[in-house]
Amino acid sequence: MAEPRKEVTELVTGLAYVLRRERVAAGLTQEELAERSGVSARTISDAERGLRSVIYKDTAVRLAAALGLDIAGRDEFIAIARGRSTGSARTIPVSATGPIGRGVEIQAAIAASRQSRLVTLTGPGGIGKTRIAVEVARAVRDAVFVPLGSLDDPSFVPSVVAHAVDAVSTATSPIDAIASKIVDRSVLFVLDTFEHLMDGAPFVTELLERCPKVHVLVTSRERLHLTGEREVEVSPLDASDAAQLFLERATAAGLGSVPDAEAVTEICRRLEGLPLAIELAAARLRHMTLASLLEHLDDRLALLVGGPNDVPSRQRTIRDTVAWSFDLLDDDARRALAALSVFAGGWTLDAAEAVVQSDEPLAPLSALVDKSLITFGDDGRYRMLDVIREFAAEHRGDSAERAHAEFFAAYAESAEPMFGSAGQEQWFEFVEHEHDNIRAALRFAVDERDAALAQRMAGALWQFWRANGHVQEGRAWLNDALTIPSEDAFRAKALWGAAWLAYHQDDYPTAERLSIELLAFARRTSAPMDLRNGLTIRGMIAMAEARYAEAAVSFEEALELCRPLGRSWLLATSHLNLGSALMHVGDLERAQEMFGSAAALYRELGDRRFATRGDMYLAQVRMLRGDDDGACESAALVLSAAADIGDEQSIAEGLETLAAAEAFGRPDRAAFVAGVARAMRDDMSIRQLPYDRALVDGRLTTGRARISEREWRDAFDEGRTTALDAAIEQLCR
Repeated sequence: MAEPRKEVTELVTGLAYVLRRERVAAGLTQEELAERSGVSARTISDAERGLRSVIYKDTAVRLAAALGLDIAGRDEFIAIARGRSTGSARTIPVSATGPIGRGVEIQAAIAASRQSRLVTLTGPGGIGKTRIAVEVARAVRDAVFVPLGSLDDPSFVPSVVAHAVDAVSTATSPIDAIASKIVDRSVLFVLDTFEHLMDGAPFVTELLERCPKVHVLVTSRERLHLTGEREVEVSPLDASDAAQLFLERATAAGLGSVPDAEAVTEICRRLEGLPLAIELAAARLRHMTLASLLEHLDDRLALLVGGPNDVPSRQRTIRDTVAWSFDLLDDDARRALAALSVFAGGWTLDAAEAVVQSDEPLAPLSALVDKSLITFGDDGRYRMLDVIREFAAEHRGDSAERAHAEFFAAYAESAEPMFGSAGQEQWFEFVEHEHDNIRAALRFAVDERDAALAQRMAGALWQFWRANGHVQEGRAWLNDALTIPSEDAFRAKALWGAAWLAYHQDDYPTAERLSIELLAFARRTSAPMDLRNGLTIRGMIAMAEARYAEAAVSFEEALELCRPLGRSWLLATSHLNLGSALMHVGDLERAQEMFGSAAALYRELGDRRFATRGDMYLAQVRMLRGDDDGACESAALVLSAAADIGDEQSIAEGLETLAAAEAFGRPDRAAFVAGVARAMRDDMSIRQLPYDRALVDGRLTTGRARISEREWRDAFDEGRTTALDAAIEQLCR
């Protein structure tokens, strides 16, 4: 699959442009900004000249504070500075038009939020609940917007909310991570579109109990029925506001003449003041006159009188409006709209071509955009309103869900090899954009009990889930996929991923159980690489439990299995793993040989990140041989290389190795470096490997005893509060 293209908008929204724009707006020179933020002038200069497109999160936070940015501006700046899209879950949506006729509801919601920590905006689909919630969020100082419309599993609500505030952790539950991240901040969480996730409502109560200063604003078609909940019902627009909305949308649709006021009033009256119905009707003026619109609307409402009585009348009307728009489409466009309803969170043209059964899929897509049934954004993605999606789904055949799942399984497989390449961060972001679609595809595969499809997809994605802080969700999908009996290579890969994610959450019993199944599967199927993976997991569990000699035996066997592959990434990694075990059993000469081979092969393959890890372990070998000065020099080079490529895990490991190397000769400097490393780990979802921690902590404990506790603590605290880029620049001189 081709890489998603970069939009031209990057030229005016990249770090260089935004940093210079905000600095000039603040009236600061580069030197003045450097002094105010504690960030080096060189870093600022390099960023503004485009030499650095990404900076560390700590650096971005300091610059945002020094520039005096407000909450929204700060979040946008940090996202751009970290090389991420600013369309994350926390970003408050922006509309090109202001709210019409919603001042009373907005003020009512704000007032209710002052009286109750939980407020729910209720009303039928298309009534405008989300728009009101957005305006409330913009009126408060610290708000986090969390769209839930594409989520179909209530158990994932805590993880999605945690991810919205970067509270991701492999070691704690989502609510613990959120509470730790929020601390005592007064935050308004906007949980948008909750009606299909009612089993997740108890999480809202837990969030409010654990975070005493948090307020929650929910949009839903029904209230959550929780203690202390305050409901604000959203009503249709009155006649004047409805007419204003119609005229504004009609003008946007190209209506040039002054419309007949009586006709506009009649249209809005028959649509009962429902915003979505009014907007869809106004969009029809691209293709018909106002008189023709009124005539068709009259016939349409008459046709649908006497619909279901077990739903509210306003819901029947919004259904009527969407049905009317649907019936105005030609057959190709109807089939396309029905098929496109399978997507969650938007889609690309490539994805649409896979799902829409048409010789020319672009034609019906364009027709649907023209009729305002779908939209096309500046980010190159199409989207559909939930109420339209729900209606269209009723006309969808099973083939669309199958095609959708097959497309995203192929997408996951094409992304998987890139997760270990130099472009891994970009590919992690690509997959994050499609995460809602991936969830929908996995749900289809699991519900259909399609073992090959479910295990194929989940097995390809485990590295993404680990790297992007979705470990708990990834484990859930892998476990669901593995409940489906199968006997093929896809199952082996899913077992491998499930075991690794369990290992990263210190769940060694589960990791061991999965590795045993993987090993038995591999021996039964005579698959050498599956056997290698099972042995590797078994060896890593032994490493975590300090059974280093046993680990070495497993890693030796895994290495021999890799040799027939030739010069591969798995061969390099097997060298690295065996070197770690040998180092811990004291065979430093052979460990050095393994690490050297691994680093050289990674460089040959173009994997700079893992080449840096090989160099880090070589520095540790020098340290264990008593060459502390040489180890410090090597660790500093590792740290510099990791910083150059922006690999946060390698930076943290380089800092920890440098701290250990400095511990005996310069314990005060070791404490400083350890403080820098701790601050970085606190902001990461990946924990230090247990066997690395044992080596580093042992050295630091000895070094700490060589100076006073006050000296150690002062140096450690200084490291924790020093800007990361400044610390690295100081340590690598």
